[in-house]
Amino acid sequence: MNIEVIAIGNEVVSGVTVNTNAAHISSELMRAGFRVNRHSALPDNKKILESGLKEALERNQLVIATGGLGPTCDDVTRQVAASLFHSGFHYDESIANELKQRYGSFIDATLKDQATVPDKALILRNKIGSAPGFVFKNEQVRLILLPGVPVEMRAMLEEAALPYIKQEFQNVSRHYSKVINLVGLPESAVDPLLRRIEIEYPHIECGIYPSLGYISVHFSTLASEEKEAQNLLDIPYKIILDKFKDNSFESPSGRLSHAIHERFIQNKWTLSVAESCSGGSLAAALTQIPGASQYFLGGLVVYSDKLKEHFLHVPKQLLLDIGAVSEEVVTAMIEGLLNETKSDFGIAITGIAGPTGGTEKKPVGTVWAAIGRKGLPPFVWQFHARGNREMILGRIVNIVLGQLWRLTN
Repeated sequence: MNIEVIAIGNEVVSGVTVNTNAAHISSELMRAGFRVNRHSALPDNKKILESGLKEALERNQLVIATGGLGPTCDDVTRQVAASLFHSGFHYDESIANELKQRYGSFIDATLKDQATVPDKALILRNKIGSAPGFVFKNEQVRLILLPGVPVEMRAMLEEAALPYIKQEFQNVSRHYSKVINLVGLPESAVDPLLRRIEIEYPHIECGIYPSLGYISVHFSTLASEEKEAQNLLDIPYKIILDKFKDNSFESPSGRLSHAIHERFIQNKWTLSVAESCSGGSLAAALTQIPGASQYFLGGLVVYSDKLKEHFLHVPKQLLLDIGAVSEEVVTAMIEGLLNETKSDFGIAITGIAGPTGGTEKKPVGTVWAAIGRKGLPPFVWQFHARGNREMILGRIVNIVLGQLWRLTN
């Protein structure tokens, strides 16, 4: 089954707006067992849009397009799709009444336009915005049109489009997948084993997807029943897990910070952090997950030497003699943090995130980190984070959390 996701809009084609919709749709479809074959983007130009949609409908069984459903002059998706499916339009009183309740009793030309819908389309209600979605179909293909505004698109996809797809294609074999996340390992450590798995189990597809500081290994297969697929996928999953058990983690979102979140709450541990070069990035990653207050006491951004002295009691002379990016200073930081916060665990970070500030002995990306547990000597280590400043900060967060994960295993 071929599936294509199309983003429609001049703002997407020109790069003004990042196309996050396609990634979300593909992810949700894959979760439901449907793999997307192609992403594409088309402008708000009737001639180009008509040609692009026509080509997509000819090469796929399902096309999902986002954008161009609003009431402004450049929103032409609805009209082009109706033309391709030889459909007229009618004024839908029920949609008009919904819009009146949401926006007031006065229906102007804008809202009247949104209540004018194609005769041959199934209507997908928009409970957040004004533009409804549509489903066109014939014997060969289904075309689903969703709003371009991400929050509206996501709600409509979850509440209407996905249930429709599952029902329409219930007899189609689906893709099933299983993921194992690994910290503290390069791709080269895992790749030889995956190559062997692909030879021994040709019906299983393997993939390695690197993130900043960890990698995700994906296994997928095509099957008519989920139980059959999961039994097959359990085999390579167990092979990788047995080999790299100490490096593996699971979490509801797939994020390492979420795995830490669940482990600390389960064990009723508390955590505090002291950050210099990471500038609060670690605390931000931890507190993005609801309920972090159950274990996370807080963090100090001690960016300057002055604050390291004041809040963490790092000796001034130590900073002058050795410098902030050193084993001795990060050790003093973790000791001061645990003394001040009384948390069960603490993390201290100091380094050079760049792009300036590096030296021959301490180049950009040099990081010293410490993980301490109340009553025990801290674990202190140095590592080098590669990339630009944004990448370095992302790697610092995940490398440090990965080490915390392994130390608390």
